[in-house]
Amino acid sequence: MSTLVKIPIGRQHEALGEKEETLYLEANLHIPQRSEGIIVFTHGSGSGRYTPRNQSVAGKLNEDGLATLLLDLLTADEEKIDNQTRQLRFDIDLLSKRLISAIDWITNSPDITEKVGAFQEYFLN
Repeated sequence: MSTLVKIPIGRQHEALGEKEETLYLEANLHIPQRSEGIIVFTHGSGSGRYTPRNQSVAGKLNEDGLATLLLDLLTADEEKIDNQTRQLRFDIDLLSKRLISAIDWITNSPDITEKVGAFQEYFLN
């Protein structure tokens, strides 16, 4: 069974109120007993952590003793914008910083001791 986790990725500044809000990426984490490593799945626009294909691949890895973190690199609001503009899906600087934040979150989590690997799938829409 996967657990929903929220990974902090930085702060968003609100223009009018000077209010600062931490942004989070949502991800599904599954750690089987005696796992040997954790695979971070990152998803391009048009695909996500809930698609049957990604769930199937993650499930097979879990069966084979690997933990998985299925991660969408855009927030829900950003995904809505990207569905209209298609600009964020090609923002390599933004996406790579988010992947690094997720890996940092894993390596700093006292409950996750597995070695980290990454799997990225991307389909151009």
